[in-house]
Amino acid sequence: MKLDDPDPMSPELERARDAVRALPVPEAEPAFRARLKGNFVAGRIGRPASLVLAGRDRARAAWFAFSAIPAAAALVVAVAILDRPPPWRLMASAGAEAATADGRSLGAEAGAERKVRAGARVRVPDGTALMLASAGRVAMELMPGTDMVLPAPPGRWLARSGHARVTSGEVRVTTGPAFRGARLTIETGEARIEATGTTFAVLCLRAGTCVCVYEGRVRVGAKRGAMAEVAAGRRREIFSDGSPPLEAAMLPQEHPPLARVAAQREALLR
Repeated sequence: MKLDDPDPMSPELERARDAVRALPVPEAEPAFRARLKGNFVAGRIGRPASLVLAGRDRARAAWFAFSAIPAAAALVVAVAILDRPPPWRLMASAGAEAATADGRSLGAEAGAERKVRAGARVRVPDGTALMLASAGRVAMELMPGTDMVLPAPPGRWLARSGHARVTSGEVRVTTGPAFRGARLTIETGEARIEATGTTFAVLCLRAGTCVCVYEGRVRVGAKRGAMAEVAAGRRREIFSDGSPPLEAAMLPQEHPPLARVAAQREALLR
């Protein structure tokens, strides 16, 4: 007879069923209960599930893991290459004596532009002027007597700030559309200048540093002092003897050359 048979059980089967049901339920021995409790508390009951891969699957997983390493490295290299800004170009040089970059001449000989790089110390002799530009980003005119360490042009996404140092002379700066969101910091003997998109001039004078702003706004302050915003048409002077800064209209003689640099911006930054 099957367990799921719909027919009623015989009297013998009913008596056997009732006899089994009447049997007492066996109780676990105290020693077994104590051992079971200890194993449960110690976490020795059951085994943690783990993923077991077949040989072919293990090889495939290892291949994917190792292939991701060069792919990530290639991505880093690609981003670094694409983020690299256009290099400094020597746009114009006027004067009988050539300027130098790290002591090497920037004359008309081939390869002069390769010497104009971020971090290079450029010295412009008296009677000579130099125009440098990084396409789309920034152009700088170095006037006679200028001694300057060049900044790095801003990258596309990363390294969006540059730092320059001017110890003598005058530098006129104008920025282009690709400079938007970047920052250029210029330090002199006593001043710190921060520009985020503008046309301005930095003059190293005997008494200190003068910053004339033709377009936009520039932050200017002493190296260890508070920064102040200088608007277009204004200037701020930081004195080397520690006198309070002077704020006034920009120097009249700076209007024409800065207007010329701003007018040439599009051609210089192509």
